[in-house]
Amino acid sequence: MLARLQHKLPRWLGGGVGKARENFEQAIRLAPANTVTRIFFADLCLEVGEVSRARDELEQIMNGPFDSDWAFEIET
Repeated sequence: MLARLQHKLPRWLGGGVGKARENFEQAIRLAPANTVTRIFFADLCLEVGEVSRARDELEQIMNGPFDSDWAFEIET
């Protein structure tokens, strides 16, 4: 959630794309099956014009194995 907040907040309130990107990438390394993190990271990538990276993140969700620990995110 920190990365999402950093992505959406103005820089003067602690936001910023650079900080958000670092935190999204770290979160994905720690929990690669977290679909919400990948969706939010794809949103950031689209915003900065990285369409290919956004597509990759979304394909990871579609092609990844089902993880029951993250089912609550998918089913909601």
